[in-house]
Order: sequence, then C-alpha cells, then structure tokens
Amino acid sequence: MTINFVQIDTRSGIKEFELVQGDITDLPFQVDLLCLSAFKNDYTPTVTSIIGQMFKKGVDVGGLAEEPFMGFRDSLGIWVSALVKDAKFKRVVCAEVLGTGNPVSEAIRNLFAVVSLLEVKGDDNRTIALPILATGDQSLDKGQVIASLIETSLEFLKYSRCLDKVYFVVRGVNAFEFNEQMNDVLGRVKVKSPRGQMANILRRDLNANIESLAKIHHEEEVFKDLKRVINSDFRPFEFGAVTRKSIEKIIE
Repeated sequence: MTINFVQIDTRSGIKEFELVQGDITDLPFQVDLLCLSAFKNDYTPTVTSIIGQMFKKGVDVGGLAEEPFMGFRDSLGIWVSALVKDAKFKRVVCAEVLGTGNPVSEAIRNLFAVVSLLEVKGDDNRTIALPILATGDQSLDKGQVIASLIETSLEFLKYSRCLDKVYFVVRGVNAFEFNEQMNDVLGRVKVKSPRGQMANILRRDLNANIESLAKIHHEEEVFKDLKRVINSDFRPFEFGAVTRKSIEKIIE
C-alpha cells in the first residue's frame, strides 16, 4: 500500500520516491536494486532479519557476499551482488554498518555513492528499494536512519543520470512513523478533510464510485488508497498522487 509519494523536477526529468507499507522480501513490483544492511562480515539468516526472510525465499545473501559484482567492504562497507536469477530484483546492494566504525549516515551516503559508480560503469538502474536500514537486529535509532535516508535519497535523485525512482518499503506501523518524519523533512502540512452534509454526500458518492472501479479492476490496491485518502484528513500531495495513480490505472 502506498503511504507517501514525492515527485521532484531534475535536470534529467521528473524523479520520484514512494513510501510503501509492505515486505521488501515479497515485493509486488520489480526493481533493479534491493538494498539491505548487515553487521560487518555477518550474514547469519536470523528469524527477525531481512537476510533471514530472503534465505527462506531461496536467496542466500551470505553466498552472494562471497562473490560480489562490485566490492568495497574494507573501504566503504558496501558491496553489490552479481545478478540474481528468478527474483523481483536484479542485484542486492548491502551496507555493512555495525562493526565498521562508520555512523549510519555515512553508510547510507556510501551506499548511494556505490550506486552512482554502477551508473559510471554502465550498469543502468532505474529503480531501487530500501528498508529502514540497520534498525532491525542492529537496533539503530529509526528516527536518525529515516532522516538520513530521505535527505540522501532526495539529493541523489537530483543528480542521478539513470535512477528514476526510490521505493522505501517498510513493514507495519513503522511505515506511519516513516511517513510522519518524511512529511516533517519535506515541510508538508496536513489539511482537514471537509465536513458537513454536502461533504458527506459527496464523499458517499465517491466511495460508491471507487468501489465500482475496484470491482472492475479486481480490487486494485490503488483504489483502496484513494478511498483511504478521501475518508481521512490528508495532505494535498497525497490526494494528487493517489488520484494520478487511479487515472493511470483506469486508462491502462
């Protein structure tokens, strides 16, 4: 489910990033790069980690680390995997955080620096997906990590030649914490949803039409998002983003 959405105008065209509530190991869409974090030299597939969930799905991150496509583990704490077959992503990009001596903000900057180097080497990547790095088994402060992810991603998108979209994929209630901090970083203001008899009549009619569209399009997630937005207090960008996605789905 899309929680937040941003578009920015750059010298390379319109770029965007999207906050999605979900499981990054079970993406409903294809991406070029899937990012994750680890302890230095430790890829134990624990029950609570993304590495563990990927291992259950047949992707051995430890094995990928042994023969990387590009490796800067000693200098930057970052490596890029070889191509991964039969997955929703092309390559894994891993940031080793705890044990390297680098603060998480530097680890995130290093990660995007290596993604930039991939571009220079001709490995063009249009989409990238990231969780809240290093906040699972490594237990780093979510607020600090979220702020660094948003700020660094925005800066990278402005200057990247190839990258078109960054997905932040966050599970459970953490997605809403990410959402609030994302809006704070962007300086967005929440608008009170209209109240009164006329507003209620309009909202009822909209809900009925949205339900009809959802049935026609087999309950597409985008129409659930549209219904959620119009029935709650929302920020203008949310309404704009979800209506745009709804129109795109209707005219496909």
